[in-house]
Amino acid sequence: MRYLHISHSGKTDEIVDHERWFTLFYYPELNEYFLGCLVTWIAHYERYYRITKSDYELYTDNKEGFYARFADELSQKADVCFSERFVGAAVLRDYDGAPRFQDAYPLPDGENNPFQGYGYVDGILYARIVWKDNEILVPPLQAIKNGDEIRYPLREKCELQTDKNGKPICYKLKPEYY
Repeated sequence: MRYLHISHSGKTDEIVDHERWFTLFYYPELNEYFLGCLVTWIAHYERYYRITKSDYELYTDNKEGFYARFADELSQKADVCFSERFVGAAVLRDYDGAPRFQDAYPLPDGENNPFQGYGYVDGILYARIVWKDNEILVPPLQAIKNGDEIRYPLREKCELQTDKNGKPICYKLKPEYY
């Protein structure tokens, strides 16, 4: 596992599609290509999807083919955009937890934000949440819809994190996986 922050200065080979509001980039520290889709919510942020070098090259050679291949992810429709390609986001609302789950426990002295970057495990950007007495890695919300059923593949390596009253607040990666 690696701890990291995704920053614009770490990106290379960045291509910006102003028409569809996304970027393609290579992140050398991870040796991975990504699709970063801009989400316009209360504040703007990016959702990150893993792509291959050939996907990156497809965009440079055949934009329409790229758009077709990544139609679900580019749509930003909640029922299809959280595909198995979805590996993380710049905000916690796209992670597998209840609203404001990160506020369930006190923070370490001097800290004002429990979201301390990412733990990169098996190609996924788990949100690193640091509380005064605990640190967890929360998976992004991959929700794969198949008919009326929804499958959550990242939960297979996770367990529920509860608040001090025993109420489930989020899923967290089991320690044996990092």
